[in-house]
Amino acid sequence: MKKLEYIFKHNNAINVIQLKPSANSKIGFGYVVQTYHFSPEQFNDFKSDSLNCLGCPFSFSSKTELSGKCYTHKGMQRLGLNSMLKRLSKLDIEEFNKDKFNELLSKVKSVNPSLVRFGAYGEPTLLPMYVVEQLTKYRHTGYTHAWRKFPQFAGIFQASVHSLVELAEANQLGYKTFRIAEVKERSEAICPASKEAGKKKTCVECRMCNGAMKNVVIAQH
Repeated sequence: MKKLEYIFKHNNAINVIQLKPSANSKIGFGYVVQTYHFSPEQFNDFKSDSLNCLGCPFSFSSKTELSGKCYTHKGMQRLGLNSMLKRLSKLDIEEFNKDKFNELLSKVKSVNPSLVRFGAYGEPTLLPMYVVEQLTKYRHTGYTHAWRKFPQFAGIFQASVHSLVELAEANQLGYKTFRIAEVKERSEAICPASKEAGKKKTCVECRMCNGAMKNVVIAQH
């Protein structure tokens, strides 16, 4: 089995749930479920990402000093996203259908994936809660910049934060955090898959970014 996927509209966004083998040395190996989230406006302009990135400072729409600096905007990741958008633009995409998702879910169960990676691109908070509830039965990672808007995802996704003030605020809301910084705070653990940690573990092997364990920090990557 090379790849299985379910594509649907929800919350005005185009969502892709994809199951395929991973060959990424940081993520780890085995079958991995990944979710991608696009704005229909991106068919014409990839930088029109305000709907699917929901205020992320690394999005093109943020208009900050970090604008456009997301790692997904570079190299092979960007080429892959452009290819996926080109393919999606040719499809007649329907609204979320629970039965169709359950068809994919049965195949996911049959391979028992090593990891579910929410938000390989875009905001995973755009997914129906039913989808999140089913996929979080497996080992997973997930990050959201929209943590202030969606308290229901505390304990499920890591809150992506960019300051110690945001770290404290997210913790008060019940979120564990993920932060890019060169200096670790006492309340944080260094990502074991990072270069600075010696790449001790892959994401498949590690469970820290499941939204419920620890605040995690990583150097700029």
